[in-house]
Amino acid sequence: MTAIGSTLNVALVGLLCLSVAGTGGATLFFQHSAADLASQNDRLETQNEQLRETLSETRSTLDETRDRLRSLNESVERARGDVEQVSGELEDTESDLSTAREQLSETRTDLRRANARVNDLQNEVDDLEETNEELADENDDLRAENRNLQSTNEDLRERVDDLNDQIDDLNARIERLNDRIDELESQQTARLSAPPGVA
Repeated sequence: MTAIGSTLNVALVGLLCLSVAGTGGATLFFQHSAADLASQNDRLETQNEQLRETLSETRSTLDETRDRLRSLNESVERARGDVEQVSGELEDTESDLSTAREQLSETRTDLRRANARVNDLQNEVDDLEETNEELADENDDLRAENRNLQSTNEDLRERVDDLNDQIDDLNARIERLNDRIDELESQQTARLSAPPGVA
């Protein structure tokens, strides 16, 4: 009985030691796992905070990009309006130029006719002076008429010069308007071809 009791006691002590050892190991394992979970949780919270900051920055950037796009669209619309206005002014100027050219052509025709009339009258005056001194009075009248026609001729020449100046001014205006249209179209093309986000 003493031997059996001693064996049982030894067995119980052994089981108790194993039980204590197992409990201690499990406790250490759970403590280690809890520490790992806490560390992972801290890392996840840090990453989550970073993601929130990144999301906030991305939203802010998106709002700025939308504002820039809206501003760019407004600029494009204004540029289109300017192009249409300049095109209308160009059409009006070309119409004025066409009218001025027609007036110049008519004035040149009148000038040629006046010159022909002056030449005819001068020849007539010369013939009258050579053939008959008795027609001096009539000759004086013709000379007066000749002077009037010469004055008319000078007036027509001045009118031609004025019309030429107007044509030069209109041509210069057309060139400026064409340059303005090219500039507006280049700005519009550059804005439309620029990537989003570029001011």
